[in-house]
Amino acid sequence: MQKPVRRVKKVLRSALSVASLACVSAGISGALAQGAPSVPQPSQSGLQMAPPAQSTPPPASVQQQQPMPPASAPGLLDKLGDIIKETVDDMSANLKGTRSTIDNLNKGAADTLTRLPAGGIALGRAICPRAANGAPDCQVATDTLCKSKGYATGTSLGTETAETCAPRVYVPGYQRKDGDCTIDTYVTRAACN
Repeated sequence: MQKPVRRVKKVLRSALSVASLACVSAGISGALAQGAPSVPQPSQSGLQMAPPAQSTPPPASVQQQQPMPPASAPGLLDKLGDIIKETVDDMSANLKGTRSTIDNLNKGAADTLTRLPAGGIALGRAICPRAANGAPDCQVATDTLCKSKGYATGTSLGTETAETCAPRVYVPGYQRKDGDCTIDTYVTRAACN
């Protein structure tokens, strides 16, 4: 919210500077164009000032040939109003662009949410059986975990690996042999539908 306010202040300062320069230059050029009376110059001797010469009115034909000045010349307030109007128009155009971008993002998010399946997260522990190649088949364990929570199928979100040994391994003095322990994989979390 701070940046647009600073931008408006900066634009207004610039507008006031431009408008004041325009007024000063318009005042000077207007005075020159209207034939402002010249300042009397001192005479050669420097003691007397010559009175300004009285001008005679131009003939009627010359007055008719001169174009009429516009009824309303734009002044400082008109220029300032135009600048403020342009600034407001630019800001409203930017806000409309931002609003359309947000609307597009919201539409995309709504579309994504409607495509998500209605389901939930199942927590538990289901062992992954061995596949024909010896690797754990965790899809079967995921489906088992989801079915135990009332869902049909799912996708595994978390697994855990543990070593499972026969009870004789824990007897004191027993020498451990190959095949006494196996490494099992368990599905612990699943997204279910």
